[in-house]
Amino acid sequence: MASLLMSYRVFISYRRNDGNTTAAWLASELERELERDDIFLDRSQIEPGEVFSAVLEKAVNVSPVFICLIGPRWNEVIDGVPRLQRSGDYVRRELTLAIAGAKSIIPVLHDGARMPAADLLPEDIRSIRDHHCLDMEAQRQQVSMSELVGRVIDRLDSLDETPFEERWIMNQISNLLSFDERRVKSAGRILAANHPEIIQLVPTTRRGLAHCLYRIGPLAVSSLLPFAENDRVMESLVELLATKWIRSPEASRLRENLLQADRPKAAAVECMHPDFTPAKMLLKASHQGRNWPSVHVKTSDPVEEILEQIAGTLARMFQNTSIAGARAGLNDLLHRYAMGKRFPVILKLDHRAGMDYQLVRTIQNTFPALKILVSTPDFDELSASGLGYDCFKPYGDAADDEDEAYFDYLDAKQSFIES
Repeated sequence: MASLLMSYRVFISYRRNDGNTTAAWLASELERELERDDIFLDRSQIEPGEVFSAVLEKAVNVSPVFICLIGPRWNEVIDGVPRLQRSGDYVRRELTLAIAGAKSIIPVLHDGARMPAADLLPEDIRSIRDHHCLDMEAQRQQVSMSELVGRVIDRLDSLDETPFEERWIMNQISNLLSFDERRVKSAGRILAANHPEIIQLVPTTRRGLAHCLYRIGPLAVSSLLPFAENDRVMESLVELLATKWIRSPEASRLRENLLQADRPKAAAVECMHPDFTPAKMLLKASHQGRNWPSVHVKTSDPVEEILEQIAGTLARMFQNTSIAGARAGLNDLLHRYAMGKRFPVILKLDHRAGMDYQLVRTIQNTFPALKILVSTPDFDELSASGLGYDCFKPYGDAADDEDEAYFDYLDAKQSFIES
C-alpha cells in the first residue's frame, strides 16, 4: 500500500518512452547505497487500483531529492505542441510540484539530449534551467552514473536531520572499512547470503556495506569473523559491533514485544545516557532498518495538547490531514498499517513522561495501536509508576560497555565540532 505511509528520499522523474533504461539503472545503483523503499520509481511503487496522479503528488512532496531525467524525447513536439506545454503532462506536473516544494533538483541529460531553450518551456518549470545539469555522455556513462549517485548521496547527507549520535556508529564503521573493493564485494555477498531478510541487493561500495552493517547490527559479527583473521582493521570493526552495539537477544525481545498487536504494555529501554538515543539504536538493531516510524511530542505540554500533537503527526504520516481531528479514524489507520506492514508506529517518551501515569494511560486509551517506548536511566523508579513496563537493556553484559560507547561518541562529536 504505497500511499498509506510514504517515506521516500529520492524521486526519479522520467518519460517511459524516453528514459526507461536509464531510470531503472539509476534506481538499481541507488539501491546499493540506500534502501529500496527510499527510492520512488513509478512503475515499481504504484499498486494496481491506486490513483496514479495522487500517488505521484504525495511521493514528490515527501522526497527531498528530485532527479529529472531528460532525454531526446523529453519535450518532443506532438501534433504541433511540445509535450511539456500540455497542462495534463505528468512529467510537467511532477516538476512543477518539485519546484514549488523547493526540492533539491538534479537534472540529468542522457542519450545526447540538451536542455530545452527557455521559450520552449512553460513558465512554471522554466527555473529547471537554473539547476546545474549532469550530462551522461555516451562514452563515459558508467563514470557519469557513479558521479550522479555520489551527488545524490551528498545531497541527502546535507539534508539529513538525523541527530549526530545516531549517525556516529555508522560513521565509525565506514571509517574502518578501508580494505579494497574486491573485499568489500566479498563481505557484501556473505552478509546478503546470511541476512536475506535485511539485504536484498549486494552492497558494492564501502558506504553501502557500512549501511548494511548498521542495519544488521551485532548479528553481522559472525559474518565478518573470517575477514578479521590477521587484519587489525577488521578486528577493530568486529570489536565495535560486538561491544558497542546492541545485544541481539534484547533487540529480538523488543521486536517481539512491539509486534504483538493486542499487547498494551509499554516498553522501557534502561540506559544511563538517554541523549545517546539507545531507543533508536535498539529499534535499528531489531531487523527493520529505518522502517520503524516514530512519533515525537513535547512532553511538557498539557495532556490534551500532547494528544493533538500525536494526531497531527499521524495525519501527516498517513497523508490525510483531513482526519487529524478523528482520533478513532487515526487509530484504525495505525492498526491497518501495523497489520499490513507487520510493524507498528512508535511513540518515544523520556523518563519523566514515562512516570506520568495519567499521560501514558490516556495515550494508550486514545491510541491503543500506538506503541510506547521509554528511555530511562532508572527502571526501578519507572516500575513504581504502576504502568507495568517491559524492560530492555541494550548494551553488553560488561558494566562499562555503555559508558565506553558513550564517551567514544563524545570524543568523536568533539572532534567533529573542532574540525
